[in-house]
Amino acid sequence: MRPPLLETFKLVTVTMGWVLLLSIPFGIFSALYRSSIWDHLFSGFIYFGQATPNFWLGIMLILLFAVKLKLFPSFGGGSVRHMVLPSIALGIALVARVVRFVRSEMIGVLQQDYIRTAKSKGLTRRRVILVHSFRNVLIPLVTDMGLQYGWLFANAVVIEMVFAWPGIGWITVQAISSRDYPLLQASVLLLISIFILLTALVDIAYQYIDPLIRFDNYAA
Repeated sequence: MRPPLLETFKLVTVTMGWVLLLSIPFGIFSALYRSSIWDHLFSGFIYFGQATPNFWLGIMLILLFAVKLKLFPSFGGGSVRHMVLPSIALGIALVARVVRFVRSEMIGVLQQDYIRTAKSKGLTRRRVILVHSFRNVLIPLVTDMGLQYGWLFANAVVIEMVFAWPGIGWITVQAISSRDYPLLQASVLLLISIFILLTALVDIAYQYIDPLIRFDNYAA
């Protein structure tokens, strides 16, 4: 049996990976084509994703893709196919959040004077968007994603119960049911330590995103 923490880490990391790969381009695209039909479609998805409870979405995914279509297993872990449904149920709300976040930040950045200056210099649209615009969105995005990564660990408790995923969340609920207080305390302490570590890593990442940010500047 694999360690429960490793199983949760695997589920959360894979979820965060595909969430960022999808939501960042969607958010930029929605900001560039503001008020278009695509922007309205993304806005509708945002409302749906943030309003839908992840446990209900997980049950619907099981009924459709596991029970009716028989494409994926409905519970357990051990393979990539086992991870598909719980990862989708865990990540849909985060996709909606990141799309909305990137869209709003990009709209604000694209209206700045230095963006108009970059365009007037004849820079390509791709360079203006990726280098001059999106780079200024990275710092608030990294801050939010560091916190959301910890949020995924907390929300994985519910998803792991729905899909019987053998992770730290499933172990925590089992400890509550059996009144195993030492195991429960250890699980909660571990989740808190992960969240604190993620916060520290976000602060360190600032130095590599923005060269103007240095810890020695604050020390002085």
